[in-house]
Order: sequence, then structure tokens, then C-alpha cells
Amino acid sequence: MHINSRKRQSKKGADNVFAGLVFCGECGWTLCTANCKKQAKYLRCNKYSVRGKTACSLHFTPFKLLYGVVLLRLQYWLLEVHQNQDKILDRLLQSGERQRETERKHYEKEIQRATKRKKDVDRLFVKTYEDFACGRLDEENYEMLRTKYRNEQIQLADQISQYEEKLTDTKATEENVRKWIDLISKYSEINELTAPLLNELIDKIVVHEKRIDTDGKPTIDIEIYYRFVGRID
Repeated sequence: MHINSRKRQSKKGADNVFAGLVFCGECGWTLCTANCKKQAKYLRCNKYSVRGKTACSLHFTPFKLLYGVVLLRLQYWLLEVHQNQDKILDRLLQSGERQRETERKHYEKEIQRATKRKKDVDRLFVKTYEDFACGRLDEENYEMLRTKYRNEQIQLADQISQYEEKLTDTKATEENVRKWIDLISKYSEINELTAPLLNELIDKIVVHEKRIDTDGKPTIDIEIYYRFVGRID
């Protein structure tokens, strides 16, 4: 996918610089921008907007808040790369390794789960045919079950393939870190966010629902996953 392909136009024609990059931390769907007469622009869960409260909770994030957080983090990493070029490589490798280990365990678990279920479905598929051939199952129910199991087989095979691909992607190397350093070091300064800049430097941003921290203050957790190196903050 070309890095500019995620850029979208709002109904009023104004660019949403985060289009295609921001995801809900509760359900995984994208966040879309909206405007309120009494409030500034904000982002809300697209799944909630489409399917309602049974699909996800009603929560929103001020656009200015997300913009400010992302801008500050990019400015921080740009400064680090320019000032500590010799040390930043090892630091990013060590920071990213913790996140990659967590992701590896998750993908390995999902592959194991999907593989076990696919074996079960394969057996059910064969048994359904045997029951039909022996007259223990009529044609109508046979066709219904055959279609059901076949569709699940396809879905599970696709899931396994996707998880295996993601598992491979977690094996980040020094080459990946150097790629990201080269990308961000092209900028002498970052004073504003644009869609091309964000798509070049960031893979995705996960925004969680507002929570109350240990001090009793409301807070919103924002996870930034950078291209090639993942989550390093």
C-alpha cells in the first residue's frame, strides 16, 4: 500500500491527517473524526458509530490532544536521532525487543488456537460427508453443514496465514531500525503534522478509552507504533 493511500477527505473537504492510522484500543476498529457544535473536532470509534453500543462503548478523544501527543513524540525522537546518533540504534533495538516478545507470544498463541480449531473442523467436515453417504444425514442438512464448515476452514486458514506473517514481521533487525532512523533524520525539524509525514514515520496509533489513573485524574492511553520498529515509547 502506498503511504499516501490512507489519506482521506472529510465531507467538508478538509484533510484528516490521521486517516487510516488511528484505531480503537477497545475493539480494534478505526477512529473517525467528527465535529460537535459545543466542542472542537474529536475522534470516535467507527464501530460504535456504525453498530451502536452493543459493539463498542461511547468514547471520544479530542483531536487536539492526539495531535499534540504525536507531534511531541516525533519531535522528541527527531531530537534524539540528531543528537545521539551513536546511541539511538542500541536503545531502539532494546526498547523494541520487549514489545516484539509480547507480540510473538500473542501470535504464537493465536496460531496454535486457530490450528487446533481447523483440525477439529476438518474432522467435522469429513464426518458430515460420511453421515450423508451412510444416510444418517439428509441432503438439506448436509449442504448446510458442508457450507458452514467449508467457510470456517477458509477463514481459519486465512487467519493462520496472517498470524504467521505477523510473527515473521516481529523479527525486527538492525536493518529495520536503521531504516526508521534514516526516515526521520531526513527532517531538520517537525513543526506540524501532515498526512505524508505521518504515513512515512508511523504504522498505526492505538487510542484507548479514557480511564481514571491512580491519582484520580482522567487519562487517555495512546500507543504509537512506528514504521519498521513498532512501539518504542
